[in-house]
Amino acid sequence: MATPLAILYGLILGLLGVYLHRVIALSIHARLWRWHDPLPTASGDLPTVTVQLPIYNEKALVYRLINAVCALDYPQDMLEIQVLDDSTDETTTLIAQAIQPWRQRGLMINHVRRPDRRGHKAGNLAHGLPLAMGEFIAIFDADFVPEPDWLHSAVAHFQQPGSERLGLVQTQWSHLNADQSPLTAAQNVAVDQFAMAQTTRIRLGLWSSFYGSAGLWRRSCIEDSGGWSSDTFSEDLNMAYSAQLHGWSLGYDGRLLASAELPATMLAYKQQQFFWSKGNMQVVRLLWHRLLSSAISPLKRIDAVLFATWPMTHLLLLLRVMIQLLLLIWPSPSIMYLDLVALVILSGCFIPTIIDWLRGRKNLPMHLNLGIGISVNNTVGLLVGLFGPIGEDFRATTPKSGGSDQRLSRNGLADLIILGELVFAALVLTGSVIAFHQGRWLLILMLLHDVIGFGWVGGQSLWEVLRSNASQRAEMTQ
Repeated sequence: MATPLAILYGLILGLLGVYLHRVIALSIHARLWRWHDPLPTASGDLPTVTVQLPIYNEKALVYRLINAVCALDYPQDMLEIQVLDDSTDETTTLIAQAIQPWRQRGLMINHVRRPDRRGHKAGNLAHGLPLAMGEFIAIFDADFVPEPDWLHSAVAHFQQPGSERLGLVQTQWSHLNADQSPLTAAQNVAVDQFAMAQTTRIRLGLWSSFYGSAGLWRRSCIEDSGGWSSDTFSEDLNMAYSAQLHGWSLGYDGRLLASAELPATMLAYKQQQFFWSKGNMQVVRLLWHRLLSSAISPLKRIDAVLFATWPMTHLLLLLRVMIQLLLLIWPSPSIMYLDLVALVILSGCFIPTIIDWLRGRKNLPMHLNLGIGISVNNTVGLLVGLFGPIGEDFRATTPKSGGSDQRLSRNGLADLIILGELVFAALVLTGSVIAFHQGRWLLILMLLHDVIGFGWVGGQSLWEVLRSNASQRAEMTQ
């Protein structure tokens, strides 16, 4: 039993190293070789732009969003704003009130409703596109606050020589609540490292993605790529990969910032991550045959597959933990070498943080604990995306701290995930004790890190559930 487990352990570590160190290498490259290209400036005749704001029951955010978008520094006769309102609550009334003063100032802002929510966000965007006047389409989710010069700077990318096949410019997200809690701080570091890696991806000509908000699309690219599809929760990745399969290129500018909110609770964060994992794997199911047969270099094809299948990282992390625990029962003669390999692979994740520390940024690497702790949740999302139905009806959105509805669409599966996280925390803690008695010091370092991750995610999730249940009981007795 020990030998097969050791072989499987080695295979898992190898795949995990490919996923993790690819991102680490891109992130380190961006940190060590920072580019200082001047920002492109818009010149000549500016194109018409439609800003689409897909909204569903965001009564606490619509005023801030509409006021920020209406304050964009762009000629009024070249700018249209579509408030794509799928709301079923008083958000609709608030939108009508919010847009009225801007209409009186001469701004072209339209409140667009449709008969039903078919296709959800993707269906909402698709419904608004034929009604739009713009040659370019900017998209912002309800929790975003773009800077006034955002649109001018984004449009400039499409005015540069050789940009005729540039289909999208994705801009970086900053976060309004990054310092709210250890959870939001950890998310902020993870997003920042991801953004740094994207800078290098674009430089190397690798495939990229649309992140659902704060991006400027060339309208002809959307139409040429088949339009928005509601077959998957990740309509953004689906559109981005479809565009690149049709020969369009995507751009990324980390210097253009649009402020947004991070999920403020563990349950909200897990719901977001679950649907992203599920949606990405659905996109892979839909496009894998076209991707593998596309006329791009093998390196780009492999990277595109790895990029789309990032939830596999969490499955591999979970399998790594399970194999390590089994090898405590059936130890292998080569186990010390494999533990060293595992430690090297995992410790590589600290290198970007160390570089940041040397540059004066004092971020604790809590995102690494969050990464292992969320692995149960994301692995379940991955499996549902791979083997569940495609194109089903999904209703969940991610509640934000400023949002109107903080209640999550919890179900039995979400509760089982919490139980799984707590079980893994207990098993890994037990494994740490056994490893101590066996003198497996390298393994102890990894397992203690895992205990913190599983305990944090599972424990905070359970606490939030209990608090929510108590609050609902209190409401019922009033």
